[in-house]
Amino acid sequence: MAKRVLFVLNPNAGRGEIRAHALEVIEELTHAGCVVTVHPTSGPGEIAPLLAQIGGDYDQILACGGDGTLNETVSGLMQLSERPLLSYIPAGTVNDTATNLHLPRDIPAAAHVAAHGIPIPIDAQSFNDRWFFYVAAFGLFTDVAYATPQEQKHALGRLAYLMQGVRALSDVKSYHVRVELPDRVIEDEVIFGTVCSTTSVGGFHPSAIQERVDLADGLSEVLLVKRPKTLVDFNNMTTALLRLNLDAPDFYFIHSPEARFYFEEPVPWTLDGEYGGDVKEALIRNHPSALRILVPNE
Repeated sequence: MAKRVLFVLNPNAGRGEIRAHALEVIEELTHAGCVVTVHPTSGPGEIAPLLAQIGGDYDQILACGGDGTLNETVSGLMQLSERPLLSYIPAGTVNDTATNLHLPRDIPAAAHVAAHGIPIPIDAQSFNDRWFFYVAAFGLFTDVAYATPQEQKHALGRLAYLMQGVRALSDVKSYHVRVELPDRVIEDEVIFGTVCSTTSVGGFHPSAIQERVDLADGLSEVLLVKRPKTLVDFNNMTTALLRLNLDAPDFYFIHSPEARFYFEEPVPWTLDGEYGGDVKEALIRNHPSALRILVPNE
């Protein structure tokens, strides 16, 4: 029986390259014996309810777009009791997920993976009643992805993310946070926090992260950056953060299946690079091997 594939694409992701390659993707899948249904999106927030309604009718979901598109796809799949296979063609600006999974950035090559790749298990994560795929974060730099104009992302790529962040350094806000983990409690003043399962954030993927992260071990990585007390502390912290020296005294870095965050005031979060809302409490859980995704057969 032919494999039924729902091809969901964001035609505006990245530089809109998928518009020129969509037929190649369909042909690649068809030649592999798939029956393909194509659904181009018309705006954000469309994919999750679509998959929650009809995703179970397919054997495989192929998402094409940026990390936000993949976030919506995962959010829809996680509402299903029986989840189809997931595949992904990266077409966004940074695409941390493509780096994590060693997916080619060339669309025809990524289509080949969608047709002939091998499935591997991968964790999903929940943030209160929402889902995310690889990173939830608050504080310094977390508004960079969704505050950077799309035109600037196109022209400058990763540099745009850094430029937007540098403008915020003159007014660094700290947050008093209590984090309850299964084996400890942390309470401190921090300027940045993240819960993730990724070897790349904002396009950077240093070996310090790659050596300490497993994308399907049921554990998320909790990283908190303490508030610097002096300008020297701030400079040292910035250097350590850019190098992701996770053993520096400026950080807390813990592997955990869940984390509960408590703040004194609502704090804005980003989920997979998109605005995730302002909350005073956040329960973040890892859902081990909740999905299967196709990766290169190498």
